[in-house]
Amino acid sequence: MAMANSFKGFAVAVLVAALAYFSSFHLSENIPSSGVAEGTKSDPNTRIPFPTDHKFAIDKKTMKLLGVGTRKKAGIVNVYSVGFYSSKAALKKLEGLSGIDGCNSVLRSKSSSSKAVMLTFAMGVGAEKIAEALADVNAPDDVKLNFVKMLVTGIGGKMLKGESMTIEWKAGTSYIVLLTARGKIIGEIKNELLYNGLLETYLGGNSVSPSLRQDIGILK
Repeated sequence: MAMANSFKGFAVAVLVAALAYFSSFHLSENIPSSGVAEGTKSDPNTRIPFPTDHKFAIDKKTMKLLGVGTRKKAGIVNVYSVGFYSSKAALKKLEGLSGIDGCNSVLRSKSSSSKAVMLTFAMGVGAEKIAEALADVNAPDDVKLNFVKMLVTGIGGKMLKGESMTIEWKAGTSYIVLLTARGKIIGEIKNELLYNGLLETYLGGNSVSPSLRQDIGILK
């Protein structure tokens, strides 16, 4: 009897161990060893992930992630991470290029394909501060004022840590900039100087995210 109970206990222990083994094996197949979800690329400074393919509101089409970077305050504090997206057609223009060359290539084709940046915040930031920082471009005062009002109203208070917003540029010569926050459309503005100025904010020589400018290019 004692031997039978001992054997039964041994069999149960083996079964539990086997189940634990196969469960861990199954989970390891679905979680990349890097800890980054499949189909994403993370900003190394904040570990905030961005999908490599994302459907934006501007064309209701999927765009490709070209690069990621960080927006820092005083060069120290991580404010938000930024992912820059464009069409598959834009990727062809970036063949063999990356970093500064890649940025220049995208800038030279400002209106040939739609583009977008996704900003995911690493800290809470007030709507007015976000709007004023983004409006620091070479555009008419009345346009910038409308842009600020749209952002402040649309964001409503502040963007919290982990929340995202987008700036989206429509292809062609309509020079439409569309804004979203937390997945909802805030509004759009049509102005060439604002359109180009916001592109320069991220891809120009005085980019607010030098790390994005260095990283942009073809995903390998």
